[in-house]
Order: sequence, then C-alpha cells, then structure tokens
Amino acid sequence: MQEINHSANNSDRYSSHQPHKSFKEKLKQGWQSVYTWFVHWKKIILTSPFVQKYQKGILTGIAVVGVFALLLTIPSVRQLLRSRTDRWEALREEASKPLSITLNNETARRYFPQEFRRNILVAVMDTFYTNRMYLPAWIGEKGNTALVDSLVTVLSQSGQEGFDTTSYQLDTLRKLRSTLTLKSKPEDVAHLDRLATASYLLYASHMLWGRVDPGKIDTMWQSVSYPFALSKNLQEALEENHLQASLTQLLPSNQYYSYEALKQKFVELCIQEQKGGWPAVTINQSLHKGSNNPAVKQLKQRLIAEGDLAASTTNLSSTVYDQTVVDAVKNYQARYGLQVTGNLTKETRTALAVPLKKRIQQVALNLERLRWLPRQYPSESVWINIPEFSLRVWDQDKQVWETRIVVGKPNKPTPILTDTLEQIILNPDWVIPQSIAVNEMLPQIRQTPEMLEENEFEVYESWKKGAPLVDVSMIDWDTISTDNFTYKIAQKPGDKNALGKVKFLFPNHYDTYLHDTPAKGLFNVKDRAYSHGCVRVENPLKLAYYLLKSTGKWTEEKIIEQTQLAMLADEDEDEIDTVITPEKIDLKKPIAVTTLYLTAFVRQGRLYFCPDIYGYDVMQTAAMSLPAKPMIQPIVNKPHPEKKSNLSLTSLFSH
Repeated sequence: MQEINHSANNSDRYSSHQPHKSFKEKLKQGWQSVYTWFVHWKKIILTSPFVQKYQKGILTGIAVVGVFALLLTIPSVRQLLRSRTDRWEALREEASKPLSITLNNETARRYFPQEFRRNILVAVMDTFYTNRMYLPAWIGEKGNTALVDSLVTVLSQSGQEGFDTTSYQLDTLRKLRSTLTLKSKPEDVAHLDRLATASYLLYASHMLWGRVDPGKIDTMWQSVSYPFALSKNLQEALEENHLQASLTQLLPSNQYYSYEALKQKFVELCIQEQKGGWPAVTINQSLHKGSNNPAVKQLKQRLIAEGDLAASTTNLSSTVYDQTVVDAVKNYQARYGLQVTGNLTKETRTALAVPLKKRIQQVALNLERLRWLPRQYPSESVWINIPEFSLRVWDQDKQVWETRIVVGKPNKPTPILTDTLEQIILNPDWVIPQSIAVNEMLPQIRQTPEMLEENEFEVYESWKKGAPLVDVSMIDWDTISTDNFTYKIAQKPGDKNALGKVKFLFPNHYDTYLHDTPAKGLFNVKDRAYSHGCVRVENPLKLAYYLLKSTGKWTEEKIIEQTQLAMLADEDEDEIDTVITPEKIDLKKPIAVTTLYLTAFVRQGRLYFCPDIYGYDVMQTAAMSLPAKPMIQPIVNKPHPEKKSNLSLTSLFSH
C-alpha cells in the first residue's frame, strides 16, 4: 500500500505545473553543479597523502601542460612541431602559389634567351604546371632533390651533343639546390623548380628541333616545324625517373646519316683536342710517289692519327713518299671530298692545315643539321647530300641505289627541304622561268635569234592560259627589254630538251625538282655545282624504274622504250604528224625526298668531310655561337628501359 501511495505521489509531482527555465538559468545551474563537483573532488584529492607529498611537482606539470596547450594555438609553433615530412609537404604546397603566377617578360627571357622559340616553351611550361595543379615537380617528399641532381648530371653532359653547357644555367641550379632547406621561402622553392623545368625544356627543344631555326638564317632552308608534346614527355620522365631516356628519344634515329655515329666521332675529336690535337704537317710543296722529304714522317703520324694509315704497314722513320703513303693519302682525300690523286697537292695541304678545333665546330654544326631533320620517314626515301654531289635511295634502312648529281650554283643554290615525291614525267617539256628567259636567254636571242628554232623553243604571247603561239621571226628582239618582256618560252620534249628524258616532281614553293640532262659531261667533274637550283641526275631512267617498279606496269624496258621512241620521233623530220607528249605518272605510295647540306658525316665507320660550297658553315656557325672547345665529360652509358620515340611526320607523307 505504501508503494502505491509513493507512485501516486510521484505521478502527482511530475504532472503538476512547473515554471519554465530560460537557457541562461539552465547554463548557470549546470556550471554550479560542475563547480560543486570540482570543489568536492578537489577537497578529496588535496587531502590525500600522495598529493600532499608531491603537490609542488603536480602543480608544475599542470602549468607546463597549460602553457603547451596555449602555444599550440600559435600557427608558427604548430609548423615547428609538425613532422619533417609534413613540413616539407607544407612548403611544397605553399610554393604552388608563386608557381601559378604567369611569367613576366623579363623572367621568360632569362629562362629562354632565344626569342623565336620563347613563346612556345613558356606555353609548354604553363601547361605542365597547370596539369600538376601548380605543385613543384622536382622536389619530392622530405625535400628529396634526386631529380634535380639527375637533371644536373644530364645537362652537364650536353657538351657531347655539341651544345654549350652554359646555356642551361647549371651553376644557378647547383646553387639553388645546395641552399634548399626547410627554412627556404616558398618563392625560392618555386624558383628552383621552375628553373629546373625551364632548363629541361630548353635542352629538350634543342635535342628535338635544334638550337636555331635554319629558315630564319637563310630562306633557302626549310624551317624546322613539327609538333611534339614536350609537357607530357617531361611529366612521364619525372614519373618514371628516366630523364636521360626521355631526352635521347628526341634525337634522330635514322640510319641514312647516323646521328649517333657522328656524335661518337665528335666526342673522339674533342678528346683528341684535349690531348693536344693532331700532329702538325709543316710542308709548303707538293709531293708524289718517290719524293723524299723530312715532312713525310710528320705526314705519316697525321695519317695514322686520323685512321688513314695503319702504323704496322709503314716504316715511321722513312722519309720516302712510297706507295703506302700514296694509298693513305688517297684515303684522306676521299674522306675530305678532294680530288683523289694520292699526291700531296695544294688542296690536300690546305685541308691538313685546318685546326682540329675548326673540325670540331664543323662536326658540331652537322649534328645540329641532323637535328633539323624529320624523325620519321616512309619505308622508301630519296636522300640528296648537296656538298657530296650524291643521291641515294633507301629502303627499310638499307641503301639500295646511288648516283651522282649536279646541284645549283653558289648564286643559285639548291634549297634544303623535305617533301614528298608525287609524280614522274617521261619526255617532259620545259617552261623556262621568267628570270632565266629575261636575264640569260634574251641576250642570246638578240645575238642569235635562230637559237629558238634550233633548240625547239616555242614562244607564247603571254603567260595567260590558252595564250597563242607567236611567230618568232616577226619579233624585233632588239626592241625587247627586261621591262617589256611578256612572252612565255617553252621547250618541246625531245633530245634537246634541257630536262632530258624524265622529270621527278615533289611540289614545293622553291619550284625545285629532279631531272635528266643532255649535258652528261658535267658528271665527270668533281665539283658539280652548275644548275639553276634543280638537281640533275646522272642515271634518271634507273631512278624512275626503281620508284615505279612497285606499280607492276612500268618495267625498265618499257621506260627506256617510251623515251627512245620520243627521241626517234624527234629525229624523224619526215614524220610531220608525230607529236611528242609528256607521259605523267602519279606515284601510288609516298616517297620522301630530302635535300641535305652535310659537310661532315659518318659512312662505314669513317668520318667524312665535304667542301662548304654555299658558305653555310660559316654563316650557321656564327648564328649558333658554337664554342671552339665544347666541355666533354666521360660518357656513362646507364641502362634504361627502351622507349620508342613517338615523333611522327605521317601527315607530311600521307597523300
């Protein structure tokens, strides 16, 4: 009964009306309860024997903890107490802000001194950091700068490519790298990172496109212009830690004129220069077989040093110019593009007198010229080296055919370009360029008007399409000058045609092409720079057959027959109805044509030099400011995974 009453009393108590308390009153009541609890337990704790015994130490500890908690509210203190890894990560994150700032002109100029390529590389750098959300790329966890160290190592060996190592700000990179600490400012971290990126991109652009654009030095050179994703290339190189491999894959890898082989010869020459150079040959007179001269011993030492004479095959103390020396001199003359006689001629002595440092510059320049070439070609390609006066056909990295050529005069140089051979014309006609007609033919016509008929030239009233033929006997050539010469002159197909029996077209804005010639005697001359810019081929019908044989329609016999019929018809004066018409044949697959200007190259392991017939060596060496003595360090071949180049010029040859 008592339990029931107690329950009822509780029910009455909770059901009765209670006045509402405000939030402040509740909060005050709560704090009073906490305070009462604290005072209660403080009394118990402080009256305990343990606390009374160690009271001073406990109060000191509480004070220290309080001060420490207070210090943690200060940001700089929190930074100091972070782990080293967290602090480096924070510094990298803080560096992202200055990395996001666009380069001003002065900084861009400092990173990329060459104006013609500066905007491209600045854009590549912007893309690179944008893709990274502006985080530093070269400084890793815990301040790891191994990537910077690798880059410095790679750049320090740039002299092996013929580059000036001072171009890549190595000293500044080393200094910034050595002074990097956790106390560094975010701006300093950003500067180091951006300089490393700029140095890589500058070096990569030199490997990929060369240091200079030849088209900006001389208009007869095709400009270097093809795309490549340098930003992606750098990112992959950093992720895989293959900086050297990422740069090496940018270099030319064709076997036609090997970059790697020429680079090896370049390094060998630099080492030879560091050892004191080649043995000097001091002689000012010609020598031939049987001559006896003390300078023969010097000559032998020089020929041995350059690899033209084996020391085991000659008596080094002999002063006689014997057959062994004759053969060695022939080797030397062949390698230097000289008349091969075996005699110590004036031009041979001149070549021997060229200082080794100049040859080093020459090889470095030709490494640059190889870097100007496209990186990918169709399986079949035609290569024309102008200073060598040679044309070679390559198929699947093998040379399959070679012939001699005649190239443009020094004042009418053959242009340097890469294009696609599209059409072959048998029995071509020749429309004389206006400049040749006015400047060269007009004076001859005035003197001998009958030359037009004798050489089967036709004169049209104008260059307009459908312009009528003009009776040349009705023209008073003495009244015609360069100012009023409006005629178009064309030469009919036949044995007198200046283009011969066949013409090879690869459309280009220079209007240059390959063709036959009736002037066969020039192919027996050593220096064959006689044309107006086009390339005359010694054996054009064989070249035509090789390029057309895949069609299955044009055999060598058919090509010869077609051109011979034209010649016979031309000679048959009784066949007045005979009309010789050009036979145009379109090629079904692309064939690259490249005209080069290499005055140093490697063939079958030997280093060859050619005369600088157009003077480009002097001009381009000055433009590149090549050092006389590049800094060559020992080559260390570190193994790395093979990385296939993704350079492509497929669009150039896709027709």
